[in-house]
Amino acid sequence: MGPVDAGSALLDRARLYDAYLRRWALPVGQVANVDFAAPDLAIVDHYDGTQDSAIWTGTYLAAQALRAKATASPDALAQVAALVRALHIDFNVAGDPGWLSRFSAPAASPPVITALFSASDPYAHFDGGYQGTPYLWEGHVSRDQYQGAILGYALAYEVLQDETLKEYIRSDVVTLVKELMKTRSVCVSFNGLPCLSPTNVQYTVVTSHEPLNISYANGSADFTGIQEFMPVLLGLVPRPSSAIMLTSFFEVALAVTAGVPAYAVDRSNIQQFFNANVDSWLSVAQLWVFQKNCNIGYYANNITFEPMYNLARLETDPTRLKLIRSTILENDLWAAVQSHKNVFFSYIYAANAWTPATGAAAVAAALPQLDQFPPPPRVHHAVSLNVPQDPSCPGVALDPIDVGERVVSDFLWQVGPWWESDPGNPRQVYPGVDYLVAYWMGRAHGFLADDRPGTCTRWLPP
Repeated sequence: MGPVDAGSALLDRARLYDAYLRRWALPVGQVANVDFAAPDLAIVDHYDGTQDSAIWTGTYLAAQALRAKATASPDALAQVAALVRALHIDFNVAGDPGWLSRFSAPAASPPVITALFSASDPYAHFDGGYQGTPYLWEGHVSRDQYQGAILGYALAYEVLQDETLKEYIRSDVVTLVKELMKTRSVCVSFNGLPCLSPTNVQYTVVTSHEPLNISYANGSADFTGIQEFMPVLLGLVPRPSSAIMLTSFFEVALAVTAGVPAYAVDRSNIQQFFNANVDSWLSVAQLWVFQKNCNIGYYANNITFEPMYNLARLETDPTRLKLIRSTILENDLWAAVQSHKNVFFSYIYAANAWTPATGAAAVAAALPQLDQFPPPPRVHHAVSLNVPQDPSCPGVALDPIDVGERVVSDFLWQVGPWWESDPGNPRQVYPGVDYLVAYWMGRAHGFLADDRPGTCTRWLPP
């Protein structure tokens, strides 16, 4: 029952990241970045990154569920349970069906938590509640927050035995897709102009806590009070990533309601809607193309790959499965990013590879990159490299940079691998969800062997 000294094995790093994250970077049970008072990293000054807490809490849930699949660890299952409870609160704290909070906390939380909610922030809400407890919560949700939560929910459902927790997942996922199925009439202001007449929209969720407005420019839209998952944005712009995300949400809803009598009617309605629309969604999904864009906005690729993991493994129709795995995942997505030294994308692809040889090659190329991931703490240290530059993009490397030399970020796999430099912040530490989800996905799919067999993986608090 004593502590086990960590060595240099990949499993050791996973144990250390899990321990560090749970000691420092899980305020009120949700993932955050930690800003310490000094570079000695001894006293927390404040947290940041909580506007993205839902996506990384969901991705951390996915890591723990994959860990449970790989090891059957009771500690992993306990962590899965805790994270499901936290995300269930995020899905229900606003009181609007299907609306997800970016981050939530009991109103009676310590000052270091309540300080995250400012009265000057129009999206910081002080009127939430869950089971009679007042909550603070962050709004203005985005698509990527949902994608992390649903990724984690789908994997958690497969390892949980507790019916109460499984019902949390079922109810949240089914509520979400039922909202997306609705055609609703809303009166939305456009670019700040007053609404003149209602319009019908589909594939949306809405909240009563924020004004309905759409700001649209150059093919990009920012929504408040309403979040869209439209395969074709406002009927004008095809959105392949949204089409993939939308399809995956329905796949998860069908998976978690299978064989559950209480959801028979809902499941039948979801299945009918899915059957009527999935071909059109996948036709949009096939339009996906990679854009380097001087290394700006690489997170859009993560928005595509995370839901693709569920989509490609849960589809059961043989014709659609071939389209998803061979055409969309292999020929479109993987062909574009296979040289990026992105371990997470490599494992998502390899887990669903249509061509076994290319899947095996992806696994082989990923291992030396994952092995370069340093142990915690994941300090936001300064980086300055002298590498050949992309002549059309100042400050951007010509070729992808190895993981061990790369600019440090909150989730390495959503940041382009071409940044040459970053000033850093020696007081800021990132939680390590990126290492954990990649490592445990590799273990769960048999891409990585246990390199410390017989070592207990249970985390013990200090």
